[in-house]
Amino acid sequence: MAFKIFRKGIDEIPADEVREYSGGEGVFKEYLSECILSAKRKSLDEIAVSVSRDVTVSEALSAVREESADTDVNVSLIVYDDHDTDLPFDTASGIDAYLLDKLDDMLCGDILEDAGAPHDEPAGKITTPKLRSKVPFVRKNAKQFRASEPCESAARYDKPDDEASFSNFTVMGAAPMAAMSCAAPCSPGAGKSLAERVAGISDTWQESLLRLIDEKGYTDAEVYKKANVDRKLFSKIRSNPEYRPGKVTAFAFALALELNLDETKDFLARAGYAFSPSSVFDLIIEYFIENKVYDIYMINLALFEHDQPTIGE
Repeated sequence: MAFKIFRKGIDEIPADEVREYSGGEGVFKEYLSECILSAKRKSLDEIAVSVSRDVTVSEALSAVREESADTDVNVSLIVYDDHDTDLPFDTASGIDAYLLDKLDDMLCGDILEDAGAPHDEPAGKITTPKLRSKVPFVRKNAKQFRASEPCESAARYDKPDDEASFSNFTVMGAAPMAAMSCAAPCSPGAGKSLAERVAGISDTWQESLLRLIDEKGYTDAEVYKKANVDRKLFSKIRSNPEYRPGKVTAFAFALALELNLDETKDFLARAGYAFSPSSVFDLIIEYFIENKVYDIYMINLALFEHDQPTIGE
């Protein structure tokens, strides 16, 4: 099972059937189980369940986790834009401190002024009530931060996988071509013929993915389930050596493989991507990798709380 989180009235829901959970009698987990059984009887591949406000996003995800091992029916959760996530306090405060620290050069001066916090306190340490008052400002404006980034807009993250024209993809942070020119040979490969250079190209993203799965001793099913993608997409990836993932999918498999930060950077680069220091989405993923937390349910919960795209196909 792969799962997705959609915002009620904002996102278009691509599901075969939409069910409305209104709370009241029973619990959400039991209701979800009944929905999945109904979907199986109807031979549906995907259902969407609208979650009432008396169920937190965390509770809904816990129910999805319990059902995930026994079904191939994909589940989309439809929640309110301001739905209570119930993100654990230590995780929430850790991410907030990390974002404040990383965004300090660009935004934290304004955040400190708007929140009325003293400038002499460390931006990355939430130690006083005044400093904590900055946190809602970061969360409230996370969407604005993302929208202001020309290379990391919502449209970029929504770019479908395996687009026909990979030439439009850019590597964020890459040096301008003019800066790469030099009078002397710039690399050990200087002076080689084109054929020699092409022969020396390292693994593609798809080759790197399959190699890492083998090296780490995972099964295909373990990896695509941890990446929160369905079997059909993974089959497409495995069968196509030229497969080009979207950035979210590349991140998903890096997390599933439990790569460290350097390994993740290399893995992303093979697909033509890089971490953006001005992207709230990228910084949240970076936070979890640095803290060796690879739980896709927890990561998606945190991404939703900060109004970022969630990981899943």
